[in-house]
Amino acid sequence: MNHRPIEDSVLESLDKTIRKLVKGELSEALDDAEALLKQYPDRDESLFVLGIVALRLNDRGRAIECLERAHEINPNCREYVDALAVVHTLEGQLSDGLYYAKLSTTVASDLALKKLIPAELSDYFAALDNVKPSNHYVAALADFNRRTYFHAISHCERELRINEGNVPCHRLFARCLMAVGDHARAISVLRAADRLAPNSTETFLLLGEALYGVGQVEEAISCHQDALTRAEPGDIGAPAAIIHGTRFLGEKAASFRLHVLSELDRRLSTYPDYSKEEALDVPKGKIRIGFVSDGFHEGEFASYFEGLARHYDHSAFEIYCYQQSIRQDSVTTQLKHLVDSWRTIYDLDDEVVSTIMRGDGLDIVVDAIGCGDGQRLAVYVDRPAPVRIAWTGFPDGLGLSVFDAVLSDPVLADGDSNGSNQTVALLETGLFGLTPMRHFPDVNELPAAGNGYVTFGATADLRLISVETVALWSRILQSLPGSRILFGNVLGISDYTRTAITDLFGEFDLGERVAFRQSVDEERTDPEFFQQVDIFLDPVTVSSFRSVTDALWMGVPCVAMKGPDRWSRLAASALTAASQTRWIADDTDGYADLAVDLASDVQALGVTRSGLRDVISHTALFTPQAFARSLENAVRPLVKTWADVTSS
Repeated sequence: MNHRPIEDSVLESLDKTIRKLVKGELSEALDDAEALLKQYPDRDESLFVLGIVALRLNDRGRAIECLERAHEINPNCREYVDALAVVHTLEGQLSDGLYYAKLSTTVASDLALKKLIPAELSDYFAALDNVKPSNHYVAALADFNRRTYFHAISHCERELRINEGNVPCHRLFARCLMAVGDHARAISVLRAADRLAPNSTETFLLLGEALYGVGQVEEAISCHQDALTRAEPGDIGAPAAIIHGTRFLGEKAASFRLHVLSELDRRLSTYPDYSKEEALDVPKGKIRIGFVSDGFHEGEFASYFEGLARHYDHSAFEIYCYQQSIRQDSVTTQLKHLVDSWRTIYDLDDEVVSTIMRGDGLDIVVDAIGCGDGQRLAVYVDRPAPVRIAWTGFPDGLGLSVFDAVLSDPVLADGDSNGSNQTVALLETGLFGLTPMRHFPDVNELPAAGNGYVTFGATADLRLISVETVALWSRILQSLPGSRILFGNVLGISDYTRTAITDLFGEFDLGERVAFRQSVDEERTDPEFFQQVDIFLDPVTVSSFRSVTDALWMGVPCVAMKGPDRWSRLAASALTAASQTRWIADDTDGYADLAVDLASDVQALGVTRSGLRDVISHTALFTPQAFARSLENAVRPLVKTWADVTSS
């Protein structure tokens, strides 16, 4: 029998919650169940009813957790044991279900609870006829591919409550956490995966990237070195993933990155090149360009590509798109109607993709993935088109012999050409030409005008915030009493990130002048961040083209520095295309002086804010027609060179 009688007040609350559940009022039932547990945290009945509600909400992991805790408190209640037998069985955990079914014959029923429990939770044999493995992992995969990371995280949590031994789910969970900036939690999840399946190359690759995310660079490099050693000798996925993982580290991992890049190129050289067996045609008529991307949906790459797709010269060019991502949305549909041909390739192997491209008669293939997830580097070994060009996707093709050329611009060109035999195809108008962002909110009044102090903005990503960068930004804050720095511009900000950033500024006694803004939309960064910022500070080691363009469109001046390589010059590239070179510094002293000078004249800041959108909307940065002509002019000589070589 139950170890203690159920009080009338508890029984009444239980009955009220179950009635709501029966009526289908699931949200209200959940609120009642959670309130009951809060009121009676040590009562097994509270846990029991929350478990029933969780089951109806298809959160079987939480249901099992609650029911098992209730059973621990009161091991002699048959209703709990029956429910556990049924739920475990429905999840396909037949041995656990059978254990509780046998245990059920040895314990007594609680008559009060028996009246409340749904009939299906006491019929073990019916559950055997409806065995259904957990669908949470599958749902998590689908959400991950749709980039709805917070939904995927929820499904992963539910799956692991049911099946904590699901190693692939641990890895997927970690990938989702890293996507929303919670690298510290991802490390914990990957450590658990490593305990379950020790020394996995895939786990070590992800763990290395997560360690980079919290600034543990040496440990991350060691982890990635181990992964590279464990990978198969011909595997290009491991070195590609390692290079992609180091993309935010600038000089901190430069020598290691070059070593791995060389190893990746060596491995690519061992792949078969079928082009030697079958000659490619010399281009005739229109030039066919194929773009390979995993970003043909709402997001950063689509914003760069849309203007080109709308304004390319149909009389001279044809555009073919090869979609590597499973995700499709309204942007995908729109782009499909703008180009000549569209193919999905995410489920095809490299040789098949190369064969398709050859059949399409491409003259040029442009890579926009790089070494990231879904990379297609092996396809380019096969030379599926006479000219192979890299455009976006770290490391943007630099240093890889599978690319004949890289698209560059006047700001990036000298850095792109250093130490490389690749052709630098110059885009005179800039690396990208964006369609004006009409969906953004209106420019608001300068925050400093109402606050009485200047607010600097920065991206809340620890991978972008080195000790040197914090020292530079602290120097700026110290020169401007009362000024603040607001971190945001990301999907999520973990507690670890908040604490780490605050502590870094605390070393300069500036911790109280640091604030954070969480994105209001869990699936994308929000431009409203810039409505709270007077001046945006671009990181000095790894800059962001998109963050700068968003800030400028919202009327926010951006302070940037022209660094030594492509990835430290992207902000300078954007500012140059926007005709705002006045905000580009050559060194850290110039950077600090620029920021202080801007912040010292609030009236001028207000004038700049009110007129900046109109000014930049007429520049090359937001003139996609000019960008399309620039790209066409850059690629024509490459095709002509191939034709000349072939004819000779």
